[in-house]
Amino acid sequence: MFKRLILLSTLLLFSLSTEVFGQIISRSLFHSGGIRKYDLHLPPSWQPGDALPLVLDLHYLGGDARDEDSLTNMNAIADSAGFILCHPWGQGTNWNAGFHSPYTVGAHDVDFIRTVIDTIANEYGLDRLHIYAVGMGQGGFMAQRLACELSDEIAAIASVSGSIADSTAFYCQPVRPVPVMIIHGRADTVIPYSGSPGLWPGIDTLVSFWLEKNGCPGATPTTTALPDLVNEGSSINSHRYACNTDSEVLLYEILNGGFAWPGAANGLPNTGIINQDINAGLEIWKFFSQWTLPALLDAPSPESAQAYQVNYGPNPLQNQLKLTFPKGKKPFNINIRNLHGHLFHSETVLSGKQSLEIDCSKWLSGMYILEFESEYGRVCKRLLKL
Repeated sequence: MFKRLILLSTLLLFSLSTEVFGQIISRSLFHSGGIRKYDLHLPPSWQPGDALPLVLDLHYLGGDARDEDSLTNMNAIADSAGFILCHPWGQGTNWNAGFHSPYTVGAHDVDFIRTVIDTIANEYGLDRLHIYAVGMGQGGFMAQRLACELSDEIAAIASVSGSIADSTAFYCQPVRPVPVMIIHGRADTVIPYSGSPGLWPGIDTLVSFWLEKNGCPGATPTTTALPDLVNEGSSINSHRYACNTDSEVLLYEILNGGFAWPGAANGLPNTGIINQDINAGLEIWKFFSQWTLPALLDAPSPESAQAYQVNYGPNPLQNQLKLTFPKGKKPFNINIRNLHGHLFHSETVLSGKQSLEIDCSKWLSGMYILEFESEYGRVCKRLLKL
């Protein structure tokens, strides 16, 4: 059956008209009891069997995937750089970026985006070490949440005119340092640079937050005034915080800039100056292309390959988690923790054991980390408890 599905997928890919490449492909999937949508843009260079990078571009509050596509013009950069561009649709015009109380309620947008990534990988092929997320406005808040909860999938993120929800920051437990780029106008009246007490921190605090998470608190930035090429009333200071070889925080501080995507031909009404000294999408891709998702296991060992063959589900889960293992594996450990690091289950899987059932009926709703660990390394996966 599995081979038939692969064959069918391959035939569907080969049957795509060449007119699809460089245009929007509208897709949908069933998730959490409803239909969710996303748009794809394949570069003209794409061929079946390719494994290209992926950039997720998340729309602002009040807009949708098509509005974001028109605003950012990231498709032109995807065509020239050769990456797949995806514009997911929020529910309505909204993302669950962490403002709900309690934190675990609302649309399961993090898991929706994880499912989108997996679906694109299965249908079109992806370079799983080069997946990135960017967002404008509330989409930027959502990109920040992905950095916290999808750090085993997303290599780097960027936010434009966005910050991080206070609740997201409180629960944020990335499994690795995450490179972060922030572009924000000093005169932004929609998402003020100074923050909104009780909702989100100011941008300077956001920078400090990621320096702390990435293991380099107090890092000194290299500050550069970018060339003021266009006299539109704004300019840019770049602040680069080189944490270590694994991460970086880069802030583009736009002096007198509004709630806007720099370089855009048009913006939202009455939201301030649109800086024209840079093309934000191009600068973001330059930042993204430096970063690769670190391998969580040493690659060419046979045992490492076996670790990736563990099947588990359902995910999201409710009362029970079921796992099955390949034959011939060596013993390894399974740990399940919540985002605070509290251990909920720990067990050693011995050779010869091929299945395991874990009772999770009494666990609170929320995100958990499923960890496989042996002498060869570690693999982390996310679990969502409904």
